[in-house]
Amino acid sequence: MASVLDVVKLLRTNLPKVTFYPLEFPIDSPDDAACIEVYGQGRASAGVANLQLDIRIRASHPASAEAIHNDITDFLDKKTNFILGDVQVVLVETTSPMPLYAGRDGSSRYLYSSNFTLITNKGV
Repeated sequence: MASVLDVVKLLRTNLPKVTFYPLEFPIDSPDDAACIEVYGQGRASAGVANLQLDIRIRASHPASAEAIHNDITDFLDKKTNFILGDVQVVLVETTSPMPLYAGRDGSSRYLYSSNFTLITNKGV
């Protein structure tokens, strides 16, 4: 199965301007960064399953958050046929064409969420 670390590695490799973390932001992380969570969605059938990718973006300004969202979306949306961990990703689709505003954190940084669905095939 693909892990959150596999997703973080994929995004760090292909989007080096953005700082990505698994699960939560470390205390000493920069203002403009993104945090990754991966969830199973539904039941696997014949080796095909959907994964939900939640990317929480934290930024010092809404424009920075939108720029990070756009970079991630440009890279991931409609991406097909690649290996992530030990599964083939058949297709990635965004479920949030605009970043979803989620408030501010304790340091008044803006929080946004970007969501993607990954259709995976474990039978590779």
